Amino acid sequence: MKFADFKTFCESKDYLYDLFKRNELCLAEGSLCDACRASTYKKQRRKIAQVGFVLKCSGKTCRSEKSIIKNSFFNNNKLSKLTFLAGAFIKNKPISMVIEDTGFNEKTVYKYFNYFRSKCAENLDFSNFQLGGQGIEVEIDETHLFTRKYHRGNVLASESVWIFGIFERNSKRVYLEVVPRRDGATLYNILYTRLLPGTRVFSDSWRGYNIIRQNFEVSSVNHRLSFVDPNDSNIHTNNIERLWRTLKNDMRGCQVNNYNIHLKEFMFRRYFFNNSFEFNLDLFIKLIQ
Repeated sequence: MKFADFKTFCESKDYLYDLFKRNELCLAEGSLCDACRASTYKKQRRKIAQVGFVLKCSGKTCRSEKSIIKNSFFNNNKLSKLTFLAGAFIKNKPISMVIEDTGFNEKTVYKYFNYFRSKCAENLDFSNFQLGGQGIEVEIDETHLFTRKYHRGNVLASESVWIFGIFERNSKRVYLEVVPRRDGATLYNILYTRLLPGTRVFSDSWRGYNIIRQNFEVSSVNHRLSFVDPNDSNIHTNNIERLWRTLKNDMRGCQVNNYNIHLKEFMFRRYFFNNSFEFNLDLFIKLIQ
């Protein structure tokens, strides 16, 4: 499915019914009626229903109805709009573009995107997460997201915040963290927790990394001289440098106090939104219910 056609699909009640049914968000027929407690519900078409169906009591004297959508986040929201916004979030569409293309209320779009972002953060568990291992190569680096050009003008709030990153070369898995200070001890503690023994580490020549040499095999490149070691083309940090460029583009305009949740969203996307759009949508629909 092309995303350009997705909004049209979201207006189709048959499409919405199939989407929510296959993700187990539709109630099944046969449950006992909430009103009479004597007869069971049966599925029945209703044009005004969000997915074209309701559950209706089969009892001749009761005939009460209820939504076929399970009691969840979706039950009290306009499903066509919510589903489209979930798709736009998955595709990482800028909010300004979504508003311009759809005419949706700005506050509504921000509300949903913030909710989606919070669900990404909630479902990203790094409690036992580790990278590397015997002979596996990782690159490490730290960065400010945004700085003043030529250090002119007022100091930016982002210039007081450092982000530390680890990039595993063979799998392209990453770990990113806002750090309270940029010093060797802080970064050593992160690496000691997040890297498995035997990991090969590639870094720049910042002296703060000297402390990690006691536990890891470290190769460094001096960026003042070159970006790749002239004697060994494997010694570089080009992958994590490219990662920073992608991250900075994604987080442009982000407020400093929201860095943590945006970093988690960024990592969630790398780990979970790497299949077809339909697969990603099914996964996300289940996650945000």
